[in-house]
Amino acid sequence: MISIPLGTQRELVIEVSSFVRAKRFYNGIFQCHPEQSDILWGTARYSLRGKRVVLKTSRTLPLGLRDTGIEISVDDFFFEYQRLQCLNIARKGAIEENPDGLMTLKIFDPDGNIVTLTSSESTARPSGK
Repeated sequence: MISIPLGTQRELVIEVSSFVRAKRFYNGIFQCHPEQSDILWGTARYSLRGKRVVLKTSRTLPLGLRDTGIEISVDDFFFEYQRLQCLNIARKGAIEENPDGLMTLKIFDPDGNIVTLTSSESTARPSGK
């Protein structure tokens, strides 16, 4: 199961250079199609558990990496990691584990926007004492 924490804003806009390419990428990441899609205006809207993500085509997209603010929480982190590898999704660095045992991985969309994948629960194992 994939969920995106609500955070402070209900709608998150991600600027993309190619509407078709971005929609294909986010359909694969979110495992769904947008609820609204308008190729003429270059926008797509996804409703994901309390948050709306909007793709918006921009002809003047600045160069460089941009953090989208999307943090996707998954129940089975390693399954999702393998699924993303099969989709040939570019990664930013390696899997990181924080002191609480939560795993994170940053991935890139085709425009260099950064999306963070996190485990929903600690993957730390009991010490066995």
